Amino acid sequence: MKQIQLTMTIAEIIKEYPETREVFVNNGFAMFNDDEIIQELGILKWLGWDFIKNNDMKYLVETMNETFMKVYRAGGKGVCN
Repeated sequence: MKQIQLTMTIAEIIKEYPETREVFVNNGFAMFNDDEIIQELGILKWLGWDFIKNNDMKYLVETMNETFMKVYRAGGKGVCN
């Protein structure tokens, strides 16, 4: 089995391994059903083990969720521009 290369774009991954689309969609990335959006996306970015080991992931997830919901409630994407 081939490995997914870190330099592959999301579109390249889905083209090479079509079953990954379903995995993405079933795990909260419904936009991966749209081929136009997939073409606009770049590569997957990995935080790295050092970052994960040296930071409080629970705090990070909670803070990101709070920030996301604050932006969403304020009107979504336009708030970030």
